[in-house]
Amino acid sequence: MDENEDKEGNWNNSCNGESTENNTDDCLKRQVDDLKRDVESLKKKLHKAEFERDNALKNVANLKDQVKDLSRKLQEEKKKNVDNKRGSDDVDSKNSNASKDERPEASKSKDLRASLEEAATDAMGQSGFVYDHRTGLYYDWNSGYYYDPNSRLYYENTTGTYYYYDEESASYKFHSQVDLITELQFPCIRVIVVKSAKLKVGSLFIITYMGGTIGREKKVSHVLRIPDVEVNKVQCKVEFDRERRQYFISDVGSRNGTFLNGIRLSESKQKSEPQVLTHGDELILGSTTLHLHIHPGSQTCDSCEPGQIQAQVLNQAPAGGTSFDQDDEGAGHVSNQY
Repeated sequence: MDENEDKEGNWNNSCNGESTENNTDDCLKRQVDDLKRDVESLKKKLHKAEFERDNALKNVANLKDQVKDLSRKLQEEKKKNVDNKRGSDDVDSKNSNASKDERPEASKSKDLRASLEEAATDAMGQSGFVYDHRTGLYYDWNSGYYYDPNSRLYYENTTGTYYYYDEESASYKFHSQVDLITELQFPCIRVIVVKSAKLKVGSLFIITYMGGTIGREKKVSHVLRIPDVEVNKVQCKVEFDRERRQYFISDVGSRNGTFLNGIRLSESKQKSEPQVLTHGDELILGSTTLHLHIHPGSQTCDSCEPGQIQAQVLNQAPAGGTSFDQDDEGAGHVSNQY
């Protein structure tokens, strides 16, 4: 039951308990007074909301004026620079003094650029906008959206939705939406074999944000299969935390253990707690040593680029080539290579 229903019930109870005509009139007067107070309260709330709306619109208008003013100053400065260049008739004098003049001109240009950037930042800050150096966008504290001055759209980062501001309705309207997985470019792990009796040294395996398991069993869809009797059928699992944007590894209870940077994750046949994987980590399973490279999306570096890896392997290989031991099933095996 809401406030109005409570009042109505109180009025009815009060009036029902009074029998005389005068008392009934007093009861009705009290009800009218209560309604008047409610109306006044609603008017105040309405005025406050209108004031806040008008203030927000003024801030937006002021911001637009400041941006226009900055743009005008920038155009004027560019025009002055053009006029100064055209007005330089003495070529010999210009060449002889170039080394002296270049430094002051560059300094003036930098000072102007710094002043404009500072003025733009101050203007944005006064209007509730804060520049985010990580994204290159302005965060709007009033709406909770990121503002892109190039497209003039507002971005909601949790849903990947873009909005535009409709001045007539004073509200944000849907513009478009992007695929967050593509937009965020989740990192992937590039696993490089640096030492192994069962896998080809230099082999490259990819583990995406979908994660997966590492082990010996051929019938299991491992993200990386190591045909080594020292490795369990299912040795460990790799998972990606989207909120923290980090990979984690845990031993599922292997016999010989999983070693991360020389430290065993758990005792024999005991499950381990998840451990964070970082760029440059070393992972040892059985006789195999792996180096982990973690880059956004499909990015690589010289140490994990397939062509670079194979070049290094060929340079380090003996003249007679590289030999491989037999795996636990009686045949040399390499899977999921690049």
